Order: sequence, then structure tokens, then C-alpha cells
Amino acid sequence: MHRIPIVVGLVAVLIGPSAVLAGLVLVLGRTAGTWCPTGPAVVQVPDGLVARAADGQLVRLNRVQLTHAATIITIGARTEGV
Repeated sequence: MHRIPIVVGLVAVLIGPSAVLAGLVLVLGRTAGTWCPTGPAVVQVPDGLVARAADGQLVRLNRVQLTHAATIITIGARTEGV
């Protein structure tokens, strides 16, 4: 007789958080696309770039670094106030 409340309590403790998260996904899933960015649009990034700094030192950027910079610029352009 005392086992039934214990089992029900354990089931509620173990399954409860998952049920809450599933409910949040159902409620917020459709609206998430309206306020989440769809992803950066990086177009025409060169393979590399070499520039000379004000002190005369050469600065070399590879494609990975330029793609990262383009991503930051693209997201910043979409952000209000940036």
C-alpha cells in the first residue's frame, strides 16, 4: 500500500522535467523562427589578405579568419543599434 505513492512520486520526479521541456518545445517551437536569426550570409570571401599596419608590420589573414570576420559583420549588420 505504501509502495504506490512512492512509485508515483519517483515517476513524477524522473519524467516531470522531460514533460515540461517537451511542453515548452511545443509552445515555443513555432515562434522561435520569428526571432532567431536564420544564419549569416557570407558571400565572396577571398582566400587570403595581406595588409600593412601603421607601424609597417605586415598582417596576413587566411580564409578562415576572413570568414569569421565576415560572419561577425553580417550578424552585426542585422542587429539593431550596432
